[in-house]
Amino acid sequence: MLPKDTFENKVAIVTGGGTGLGKGMASMLAELGASVAIISRLVLNCYQWYTYFLNSSWDYIVGT
Repeated sequence: MLPKDTFENKVAIVTGGGTGLGKGMASMLAELGASVAIISRLVLNCYQWYTYFLNSSWDYIVGT
């Protein structure tokens, strides 16, 4: 595995990040220190991410 600070001070933009592989990649990038921008076509997916991130220490941007 990569060290927890691998992507520290980096920004990752994940399109299709609301579900499936995009969601998994967004989570992993955040765990590795990246600030993550998650883009999804469906507002509901973005809202679910928003509520999830409120309870985390990760930096995030969620949008449609």
